[in-house]
Amino acid sequence: MNSVSELSLWIEIPVAVLLVVSSLFALFGAIGMLRLKDFFQRMHPPALASTLGAWCVALASIVYFSALKSTPV
Repeated sequence: MNSVSELSLWIEIPVAVLLVVSSLFALFGAIGMLRLKDFFQRMHPPALASTLGAWCVALASIVYFSALKSTPV
């Protein structure tokens, strides 16, 4: 497996799901920041959402590049 086109569907689906979940976390964090009233309440949702979103992107990268190299992490 040296090419992106050679990745199997069972690798592409979890990577895509993790990336979509990451973008949803970013969206929910932005909505939470807009809806809350004071400074400290506004900082809480984006901090949680960005942390969870970053973890989802990291997991998607681990799965993708492990499959691309066809070696386990």
